[in-house]
Amino acid sequence: MPAAGNDFVLFAARQQAFEVEAECAARIAERHLGIGCDQILVLREATRPGSMLRYEIWNSDGSPAGQCGNGARCV
Repeated sequence: MPAAGNDFVLFAARQQAFEVEAECAARIAERHLGIGCDQILVLREATRPGSMLRYEIWNSDGSPAGQCGNGARCV
């Protein structure tokens, strides 16, 4: 999914078990051998009342990210 010059792989994991491991995230994001993206977004069930969902952001090197404005546009 593109957003303002960045591209994302989005996993909808709201009603199923799905865990991201750093090594797997890096392989998915790798542009030559994987799907290729700037970051990976994982949609989860909301944990706060009144929220529709929550999401995780994973960088292309497999590390978790705290925030991403363009990723929020995709969500």
